[in-house]
Amino acid sequence: MAMLGIRLRAFAAVLNLDGPHLYFQDHILSNSAGLAFDPAHADERAALVRATQALGSAPGLRWLLGSHGIWLAAAAIGCAGVVRRDLRAQRVSPALVLCAVPLAYDLSYLVPAATLDYRYLFPATLLLQCTALFALCSRLLASTSMSRAG
Repeated sequence: MAMLGIRLRAFAAVLNLDGPHLYFQDHILSNSAGLAFDPAHADERAALVRATQALGSAPGLRWLLGSHGIWLAAAAIGCAGVVRRDLRAQRVSPALVLCAVPLAYDLSYLVPAATLDYRYLFPATLLLQCTALFALCSRLLASTSMSRAG
């Protein structure tokens, strides 16, 4: 039982519910492999660094875009909504997979949760963010086309 408590505390810390701490390294340290940024793209890199730092300093955006907890909750709510809809229609839709896979991926880290490394949850969070953006754009396009037709 004590081990479960330890794992739950570690998992809760990974969710970044207090808002993520953003660390951004804008250069590559000297290394024996000779890896370095191409100087030809310095202007583009500088623009991306400025944009990333601006987003990272906006508290609301930083919390929304970087907190895994909000996206885990979104996946759970999305799964519940899709299951409810599918039960009424007596079918299983692909939308359930779009919600269930990231949810299962995130929850799988309850088992190992040996370290507080938030990067473990990035793939699932990114999939949920892309799905949410796609759903929002689809709804906007559908409402725009319906208003033009009507």
